[in-house]
This record gives sequence, structure tokens and C-alpha cells, in this order.
Amino acid sequence: MAPGDRPPAPDDGVPALPRTPGPGPGAGRVAGARRRRARGRPRPPAPTAWLGLALLAPLLYALVVLTASAHAGLREPPAVKLRLPVVLVVMHVAWGVGFLRGVSRHARTEHRT
Repeated sequence: MAPGDRPPAPDDGVPALPRTPGPGPGAGRVAGARRRRARGRPRPPAPTAWLGLALLAPLLYALVVLTASAHAGLREPPAVKLRLPVVLVVMHVAWGVGFLRGVSRHARTEHRT
């Protein structure tokens, strides 16, 4: 070894991994985007789009409840018309809670050994 040369690095017995030829990281995403564009398919919605849909669902439910209340209360007195949306919401919540309790009770009793 000549003066100024570095000594070889210690070998820990593990050979270096060979570099594989081919595309680098992220190439699959690029190829997928190109395929979707070629087929005319839109890209998957962003998470913010799902959040917008999640916020839209309660508004749509309120609109349906108000519309159903207006239709059901056509021939009812004004006091009944005002209470009908609340009655429909309470009825739906009660049905939902009863359904979930029944499912959980059934799951507990079915899986006992």
C-alpha cells in the first residue's frame, strides 16, 4: 500500500446487493396514470373529495326528511307539520340504535362456546 492510500473497508461477510436494471421507484404510478389516461378513466378522487361527500350526506338526509315531512303533513294542522321532521329523525335514530343493539346482542350470543 502506497503512503496516503486508505486501507480497505472491513468486510463483514455480507456481499453487496447487485443493482437491478429497470425503472426506479414511482415508475409504477406513472405507468398507471398513463394507462388510465389512455382509457379515458378519471383518476381516483382525492381524500378531500371524500370529505366533501361525507359532509354532503347529512345535508342530503335533512333535505329528504324535510321533503318527506312536507309531503306527509299536507293535510295536517300547522302544529303537527312543525313537529313532523323531529318525529322522523327520532324514529330513524331509534330504529338505528335498535338495529345495532340487536346485531351486537346476536353476535355475543352466537359466538359463545
